[in-house]
Amino acid sequence: MNENSVWYGGPQDRTPKDAFKNLERLRHFIRRGDHAEAEKLVEQAFFATPHSQRHYEPLGTLTLELKHDPAEVKNYWRGLDLSAATVTTKYEYLGIKYKRRAFASYPDDVLVIQWEALEKTEFTLRLSRYSDREYTTDEFVDSIEALDGNIVMRGTPGGGNSNSLCCVVSFRDLVGDGAIKTVGNCVIVNSSKAIIVVSAQTTFRHADLEATTLSQAIDALYGHTDLLNRHIQAYNSLYGRFKLRLLPDAAHIPTNERLAVTPDPGLIALYANYGRYLLISCSRPGHKALPAILQGLWNPSFQPAWGSKYTISINTQMNYWPANVCNLKECEDPLFDLLARMANRGEKTARVMCGCRGWKSHSCTDIWADTVPQDRWMPGTSKFFQNP
Repeated sequence: MNENSVWYGGPQDRTPKDAFKNLERLRHFIRRGDHAEAEKLVEQAFFATPHSQRHYEPLGTLTLELKHDPAEVKNYWRGLDLSAATVTTKYEYLGIKYKRRAFASYPDDVLVIQWEALEKTEFTLRLSRYSDREYTTDEFVDSIEALDGNIVMRGTPGGGNSNSLCCVVSFRDLVGDGAIKTVGNCVIVNSSKAIIVVSAQTTFRHADLEATTLSQAIDALYGHTDLLNRHIQAYNSLYGRFKLRLLPDAAHIPTNERLAVTPDPGLIALYANYGRYLLISCSRPGHKALPAILQGLWNPSFQPAWGSKYTISINTQMNYWPANVCNLKECEDPLFDLLARMANRGEKTARVMCGCRGWKSHSCTDIWADTVPQDRWMPGTSKFFQNP
């Protein structure tokens, strides 16, 4: 699972203090063609310490564990409904049919899993924050406890001045014939129809972290009958603005088989609509909203490629190329919010590094709107002004 304000570490001041005093020397080396000396001076005076900005991290992993032998599973089906932004999984095991539907609700700010079976079934809910290196302990978490049908996880990625996180998993039996118990940090459920709600926040947005997270989960459970309708209505207010259909359309064929079929113009339309779904799902306006990262929102790794930051040398701009042409201008709001914070921090970067007015940034930024050079790559800001 991901929550887009879960980042490793807090704000940093990495501004290279000796950059401006060495700027004229750098120009001198470049003018006379002494590129070796120019590169050496850049490395000494213009690179930041530390080299890297903060990086994005996963929230954690929610495991729903059933004692089912995969070899006995039949009629397995899994699909993403782009018109409703829901994922449904269905299968049959030893003659019993199971169904699970999941969605991330923007209006209620929770992840929802609706689970049902033709008869009562026992399953275990487990919340963890294991690293992608498969360590055997939760070294990226402060505490996990199960109490009164809830699982509460707390953490401080990076320690120190990092954002603290809180994740709450809450459960409700929807039939009245179920049972629930806690064993260690797990919740064991025996039910034929249930709803699981996940709420997560960090101190980037809320100071009263645990109270806010618990309140969101509880409110969602109390209003669970309308959760799906509220989610679909909010999603379709954006997704339903734009229609694209290309013929012929082999929509009756499973996607993995369609990839081998040519020509299939309908697959291009499906791909475009999938891109709209992704942008809507990872970049919506709100309180301290954050834009799409390098991977949109979805990252399973504690050491992701390029830190899964905002790569503003081109990748961030590419994420937003479809926004206006697909009538999703609101999805750009989080990006403009970040740019405003970058302009504020970038004034110091421009003044200290170059002795000039205005503001500047470089190839990447992070949740803290860091505008100082990342690694050894310098350009950045001007790409935004070339973006349609």
